[in-house]
Amino acid sequence: MTEELNNVQESISLAFSALAAERAAVAATNSSAPHIPTQLFPRLGTYLLRNGMVTKDQLDQALAYQKAQKAEGKDVRLGQTLVDLELVTREDLDRVITEQMIELQNALQQSNRVLEQRVAERTGELQEALNKLMELNQHKINFISNISHELLTPLAKIKGFSIMLADQALGDINEDQHKALHTVNRSVLSLEQLIKDLIRFASTARGEIKVDLRPTDLQKIFNELYREFVDKAQREGLALTLDLSPNFPAVKADAEKLSWALHQFLDNAIKFTQPNGRVILGGRSNGSKALLYVEDTGIGIPEDRLSELFVPFHQLDGSSTRHYGGTGLGLAFAKRLVEAHNSDIELESKVDVGTRFSFMLPLA
Repeated sequence: MTEELNNVQESISLAFSALAAERAAVAATNSSAPHIPTQLFPRLGTYLLRNGMVTKDQLDQALAYQKAQKAEGKDVRLGQTLVDLELVTREDLDRVITEQMIELQNALQQSNRVLEQRVAERTGELQEALNKLMELNQHKINFISNISHELLTPLAKIKGFSIMLADQALGDINEDQHKALHTVNRSVLSLEQLIKDLIRFASTARGEIKVDLRPTDLQKIFNELYREFVDKAQREGLALTLDLSPNFPAVKADAEKLSWALHQFLDNAIKFTQPNGRVILGGRSNGSKALLYVEDTGIGIPEDRLSELFVPFHQLDGSSTRHYGGTGLGLAFAKRLVEAHNSDIELESKVDVGTRFSFMLPLA
């Protein structure tokens, strides 16, 4: 939907550009009317013949004379030839040329008026289409938000009872049942995270994203994220490491939203890194700013598809047999969070080598 909106807006800009270019062309033509190339006029001989100012024999005589002059290396205009042969007067010739220039100017002005009307009509159509797309997009966002909140209620009950069963609060269970409930709990947590991502994305899409910038301890955020992801990384056979020097200076950020953004980058890195790979969450001091990054040794992204990475609800592998799951919202959500901090994401990736996401934050 975002890509469609961008295409409509670009079309409107092109339409306005076309109108501006046409106006400039007409203005340039009008301002230099005496120097308009003769091929833009009706042929002078035809015009004179049509208006009864010369006969066909007289025109043939003038053309023959002009051809003879050119054979001698003399470049003689037809109008001058007609005057030299006294077939028309200088006054009549000047009047005819003036009439032709006025006709051409009127034709250009009429063309400009038609173009302006067409551009206005097309712009109106494009604006109407844009409004409809924006309305549809808003309906989609509202639907996502509403259905996500509705899903959380039954999910909370499933989560609560599965935990009670696993803790044997409702009776004894055997080892196989305990393992099954453990799997259920992991799936419930994954589903809960997906629903929360949908809710957060809907909030940001409605322009509700606000950041409370204040001194933020990166060490605390990094440690919390490490504890959250280390078990998942180990289950996938990956090494998760932190690269942040002790006593790293505080950054100016919204701690909660910064944590959300880094969470999305880490989750993406672990998802797309093969066993025995490595994922690093790190930070570097860079003058008055801090460079934060998440780096992996995963499958990488083809260069011609990097622009697709932050498109909402889009997976690079959109086939029904795709290996990696997800809603396609995580990175789009992270991008908005980073931009809310007045920063931009730098993306580096090579197929079968790995990917690195990084962005800058000011030190506090």
